Amino acid sequence: IPAVALGIESRTVLIAFTVALLIAIYLKYRGFGWLSLVPILIALVDVNLIYYPVGSVPDVMWAFLLGLSLATIKRTKLSGALYGLSLADKQIPLIVAPYLLYMLIREKGARGTLVYASAALVSLLAVNAPFIYLSPGILL
Repeated sequence: IPAVALGIESRTVLIAFTVALLIAIYLKYRGFGWLSLVPILIALVDVNLIYYPVGSVPDVMWAFLLGLSLATIKRTKLSGALYGLSLADKQIPLIVAPYLLYMLIREKGARGTLVYASAALVSLLAVNAPFIYLSPGILL
């Protein structure tokens, strides 16, 4: 919605998220030498990776938000909020939920896991609240 309000084309936003995801992967793994360049090389070889979002396929957004959530896992509230935003975009991140919860319980205890889940739920509902209000039956 902010992109629309600013007059930015949705394809531009999706391409920016794709490039940001590739850069984030590179920065996370830059200590691996030439292997850290593999995601960027794949993007150069397989132009579909870049043209996929040009066709307005928004799959990169949830992956970017999920990646940020995992990268900021030490900051429980921020990480949870990013995970909730990732879920608000697509339901695919639910696949990692059991593993994520197990890791959170082991590392942060029940209280930390509850804080994480609460932040995720708040951000998920913040995005979806207008749609739930307008059509609560569709959610079920």
